[in-house]
Amino acid sequence: MRVLLVSHRYPPVNTAGTEVYTASVAARLSAAGAEVEVFCADKDVGEEDRSLRAREHEGVRVHEFVNNLHLSGLRETWELPEAERAFVEVLEEFQPDVVHFNHLMYLSMGCLKAAHDRAAVVYTLHDLWLSCPRWGQRLGWDGELCHEVDLARCGECMAHTKFAQTSMEERISGWLVRLKESTGLDLAEAARRARKLLAERDEAPAPAPGLAAELGEAVRERDEEVRSSVVAVDRFLSPSRFVADELVRWGLDAARVEHLGTGLAEGEIPRRVPRGERLRVRFLGSLIPSKGAHVLVEAWARLSPELRERGELVLYGPPGHDAAYTASLERAVEEAGARWGGLLERDEVPRELAQADLVCLPSLWFENLPLVVLEARAAGVPLLVSDLGGLSEAVEEGAGGWRFPAGDSAALSAKLEELLRDPAALDAMQIPPAPTAEAHFARLFEVYREVQSEREASA
Repeated sequence: MRVLLVSHRYPPVNTAGTEVYTASVAARLSAAGAEVEVFCADKDVGEEDRSLRAREHEGVRVHEFVNNLHLSGLRETWELPEAERAFVEVLEEFQPDVVHFNHLMYLSMGCLKAAHDRAAVVYTLHDLWLSCPRWGQRLGWDGELCHEVDLARCGECMAHTKFAQTSMEERISGWLVRLKESTGLDLAEAARRARKLLAERDEAPAPAPGLAAELGEAVRERDEEVRSSVVAVDRFLSPSRFVADELVRWGLDAARVEHLGTGLAEGEIPRRVPRGERLRVRFLGSLIPSKGAHVLVEAWARLSPELRERGELVLYGPPGHDAAYTASLERAVEEAGARWGGLLERDEVPRELAQADLVCLPSLWFENLPLVVLEARAAGVPLLVSDLGGLSEAVEEGAGGWRFPAGDSAALSAKLEELLRDPAALDAMQIPPAPTAEAHFARLFEVYREVQSEREASA
């Protein structure tokens, strides 16, 4: 069987949940003797925009479509002809039996039809992107959650969202490409650092008058076209029931949506070492506003110095694209007496979890099923999570950990104080075992065979 995996990003540089999951599917397919390749996007201002390049990662061929977000408008966030042409080129060369989409952000919805014309199609719903143009988070620019999809509000939200590069950034990118071609000198990383420093200093400009209404109309077009495009998918899979239910409520055909939780390989995560004198609290996740690291830092800062001495808060994760937020978070971490742990490589996560007593996930958006939830459960580490989306589904009060109202740093601080005063409660917590990767991949590969058979039968 030939399987083409599709994602918006891919390791080793990009290691968020969707990318790591896609790479794990590639590894399992390869180990099972299947032929597997990957199609994804990547942003690289030192490379020609909308070009296609290939590389290998852990023995798997990866086709990267360079999307530097030089966009003419919002439409190009879901309809990008160059991405579709690059995708078709890979399809024609590889000729897969199954195409498994894990994300289409930075690519194009037209890839679904192109895949359906040539192969069976599976789509894993890692977030709510099909219904939400702002990175699939249903979290507005103003920090308010969207419990319902309101397309008029979407227009206002996107008017306050930087979804494309500025004309100045485009010109700098073009200059970097020409410099690299003529001299071999690659200054892309230096340019990224300079842009980060400028972003920390400058405030985002207010949207132009009338822009919200204009983008509201574009979002309505997006909604209609996404709905018509997803008919090309033979089977949707969702790691959480929450995301499955939300997207069925939005418009997906429930008969084609299946809940399939992810799992971990047996023995992949060692059990945590016994608790020491200080309570070891950890945050593992991207350092972006929606992940809520600032809420945890605010909660830690509320504790008395005496209580903070009873524990240690360490934050691990890659910085996001919001340089101003990252800079603000860095200052808050220092003032709160917490510390940075840096970016963990994937093979370092098990070791760090084994050294933790509590993992806190203070997300402000509707998470699906973050990988770190399963990893913490496998390590026997209790979780303290926001009461939203898949996190609420994964952690029941008294079974695996505790929940607190999302965004409520006072409530989070009170729970941290309680645990710092009585850390024995952590040892008494009953933690359900993590589901196994074997069961997950057995069912996933069965789905591949089912959709392939259904396609052959209908031919």
